[in-house]
Amino acid sequence: PPSLRLAAVAAALAWLCVAPAPSLAMESEAQAATAGECLAAGDLGGACAEEQVERAEEDLALDMRTELLQQEAKRFRAAALAEKPNVREPLASVVDASGSGRQGRGRHGQAGARGRTAAEAPAYNATEVAKLVHAEQNLSDVVHRQAEVVAQSTDELSRALAKVKNTAQHSAAMERRFNAARAKAEAAQQGLQGFLLALGNLKKRRDNLQSETAMVQQQLDKITQQYTDVEREYKDLLSRLPDQQGSNSSAEEATRAAAKQLQEANGVEGAAKASMRNESADLQLAIQKLNTLNAELRTIEGRIQEAYAQMESAATGSHWSPLLLLAASASAAVRLRA
Repeated sequence: PPSLRLAAVAAALAWLCVAPAPSLAMESEAQAATAGECLAAGDLGGACAEEQVERAEEDLALDMRTELLQQEAKRFRAAALAEKPNVREPLASVVDASGSGRQGRGRHGQAGARGRTAAEAPAYNATEVAKLVHAEQNLSDVVHRQAEVVAQSTDELSRALAKVKNTAQHSAAMERRFNAARAKAEAAQQGLQGFLLALGNLKKRRDNLQSETAMVQQQLDKITQQYTDVEREYKDLLSRLPDQQGSNSSAEEATRAAAKQLQEANGVEGAAKASMRNESADLQLAIQKLNTLNAELRTIEGRIQEAYAQMESAATGSHWSPLLLLAASASAAVRLRA
């Protein structure tokens, strides 16, 4: 029936007048403040952001419910204007419920209003209906303003969530870049350690080579000094070579003289043997002595030949060889003279 429908719509308007409008404003402001706190606290994709999303979904559902109630209020206004002024409806109880709900903050006053019977509600006229319509318009304006606040808070929350998401992505990208930079730094540190190790090894090899070079330089200086001394001795020997050749020629002349004397001695020996073949034992002793001297002379001649061979084989030999040769020749000559 129209009367019951009108009462139900009036009760819905009373409920809107009592609870939703202030709560929507407070919830919108609280959600905006909570979103700012989430951003300030740095909660990236955590429980805070999920709670804000759930609250935004609840606000959207409440906005849809408010819009439906506004449509019902419009239909109620049209029906109220179409009703007769003397129709008795339980509208006064609804108005009383609205007042008590504002004083008692909602549902206790509303429950008391619903408990009243239609018989206790007074009659109302067109003026009261006009006031009620005016109140409904005011409530509609309040609902619209609260819906705008909810929409604005929802937009702010969406922007905050997008900012949180972008911040999380940026943080992940920065973390990846940091890990890559740290890996490069570790690789560079390892390369630097390897380079320093190789540099230390090269420095050690350089020091060893410098030490070896110093030792070789000392040996080279020593060998150079020895070479200089040997070269000086060699030049000295070369300067004495004509004297040695003169000594060799003198030795050859002495040898030829000794050979000539030997031949003369051999001739004398043959003559003596021919003339004294039948001599006495003394003559035989003299012959034996002469043979002994002849043997010694041959020995001396062999030594002289060996000395010549040594002089020919060692051209750079000792300068004492000619002196020994001269001494041997002199000794042979002395024996021949004896």
